Amino acid sequence: MFLDKRDEKGQLLSFKAFSLSEEIAEKGVQKFTNSLIFKELKNIFPENLTILLFKKLIFEMVFKTSCNILISKSNNEKIVNTDFDLINLLKEKKDLSNFIFYKKKEKIFNLENIKKNIRNHIWLNYSKICFVRNLINLFFPLNKDKKKGIKIAVNFLDGINLRNSSDFFWYDQDILSNRVLTYFESDSRITKFNKNKKKIISKLRSLNIDCKYLYSFNNFEKNEKLDNLRAKIENLKVVEEENFFKINTLIFISKIQYTLNFFKNNNIKIHQNTEGSGTSNILRQIAIRLSGGCSFGRTRSYPSNIKGDFIGFAPNDIFFAWGKESAKRIAKTDNCINHIIITGDHYPTISSEKNQIMIEKIEKLKKNKINFFILVLDSLYSDNNNSKVPYQCVNTKKMENFLEKILDFQKNNPDVGLIIKSKKKDILKNLNKTFEKIKKLEKEHKCIFINNSDDLASHYSKFADFTLSCSTHIQGALFHCLINSEKFRGIMYDDSNLSIVEKEIYKLGKNKVIFNDVEKMLNELEKYKNRLNYIPDLGKWNPEQHDPFRDGLGSKRIGQFLNNLIYFYEKGLNTKKAINKTINEYTKVYNSDKIYEKK
Repeated sequence: MFLDKRDEKGQLLSFKAFSLSEEIAEKGVQKFTNSLIFKELKNIFPENLTILLFKKLIFEMVFKTSCNILISKSNNEKIVNTDFDLINLLKEKKDLSNFIFYKKKEKIFNLENIKKNIRNHIWLNYSKICFVRNLINLFFPLNKDKKKGIKIAVNFLDGINLRNSSDFFWYDQDILSNRVLTYFESDSRITKFNKNKKKIISKLRSLNIDCKYLYSFNNFEKNEKLDNLRAKIENLKVVEEENFFKINTLIFISKIQYTLNFFKNNNIKIHQNTEGSGTSNILRQIAIRLSGGCSFGRTRSYPSNIKGDFIGFAPNDIFFAWGKESAKRIAKTDNCINHIIITGDHYPTISSEKNQIMIEKIEKLKKNKINFFILVLDSLYSDNNNSKVPYQCVNTKKMENFLEKILDFQKNNPDVGLIIKSKKKDILKNLNKTFEKIKKLEKEHKCIFINNSDDLASHYSKFADFTLSCSTHIQGALFHCLINSEKFRGIMYDDSNLSIVEKEIYKLGKNKVIFNDVEKMLNELEKYKNRLNYIPDLGKWNPEQHDPFRDGLGSKRIGQFLNNLIYFYEKGLNTKKAINKTINEYTKVYNSDKIYEKK
């Protein structure tokens, strides 16, 4: 259990799990790249993505063990139980020689393990399924859709609320109608937004967005190159760790082959998959590359500068960033991104209806002689005493203290009104006294409490003079709020001691934009509010670095970019030329400084 444990530099102890996991993953990749398996794979698959695939696989598999190692070290314990398959990588690491590693026995009758083993069995028997499929096709021909122009495929993950966070934030029906296909991996991906899945599908079709389930018997087709590759891997004799690489390689080949067929059967040339964890995003990136297409991703949160963070989160050909800061951060990560395009904020602006409701609420607070508004952003918090959760959230008492200090600040400054935006609905209910105080302030028209999960914090920043946030990492929501506020002022309360990983922010803005003392932060805020011996640059960030446009039209720029990309594909250009031509068209309108060059 991490609790509120720190390392020798005062950082949250869990930060070290990222770098330790990456080091172990790199040792595993070193063995993998020396194997005959890799030599066969790189003849067909992109080499950099193949390496990234196995690095991410090992990284995610060892991450929980890395956490256990750090906790054991902190507790002066030497025995570490692990379910990590490549246990020799741990034993061979010199700085882990003091530990004794024991391999846990797999729980055979665990439901998740049973499901996983069934899925793996299917992929390992891909050739047999193809044989059955082809046999059935002889007598009962399987229907195939006729190809109707090039499509953009979207993995359905964030829903279809175009006024909020959505998979289709860039969709413009006027120019992309009947150009988009969204696929569902399961019914649960649909019903989490609406239990009546027919309503979701009907809504998508009303927008002229095609819908399909990803998994279908139709797509179990043969492919000479991949079938031969599979046969070669199956015939390789392996020992020790190589058996791990062999089994996973055979599963990966089948998944790539299946997805490649799905892309080809639906004439898909452009792909969006915003999954961050797992290997499917890299597997599908390999598949779209093999089909002669490309993928795109976008800024969802700011990557931290923690070594090992964000590995394989966005393995895209094209990445759309809000500004230079988010572009610089994603460029530092291990994701094999080829082109980073600065588009500005691409999330939807507040709707006119919601805007009017907020204006009316603000007016009620102003009648209470409130003239200074603070937007408060919380984040996930926990006692961090669950050994099954391999990361640290903001400590519960620290979050409670942060919010209580702000409530006291409001009490002592009656001209201050609070807009409190919760990360998740009812997340603050566990802080009973704090929650009740917020509800009481709301009734007294001294506070506006946005207690919803499916609501963008940035929609409310325009009504605030200042934004305050508390999180374990640099919080993307804070910058998203700043981008959408004319005042562009916000402060992050840092209890994680980010001074080690966020040196640039601390160098330029310690006790101006980032504080590790909540009382000092609020004292400076009070001075600023009262214009008495205050810091003029308090909470002031450089807007140009975070969004050079600041017009709320990032989604339209992306939509037009994708439309141009389709146009060049339809002209017969290959992916490299199509992307370069599209970028050239973009820079004609928005200048070359909107293309971020990796350093």
